[in-house]
Amino acid sequence: MKKLKRWLIDRILPVWAREELLRQIRELEEENERLRHVVALRDMYIDGLLAGAKAQRRIVINAGEVTKK
Repeated sequence: MKKLKRWLIDRILPVWAREELLRQIRELEEENERLRHVVALRDMYIDGLLAGAKAQRRIVINAGEVTKK
């Protein structure tokens, strides 16, 4: 599919449209990479929060049983 897409871009589009399309593709790839990095950082943050929550000590309150007389 990539070869067909490249062939269509090279053969059919005029030079100005080809350059504009390739520029937009580069910009979108850069934006996509930036967003992947942001998502990876957020995933690491969430993993850290979950690990911290699991590592906390459990508090057990033993009140004993209450009996009525």
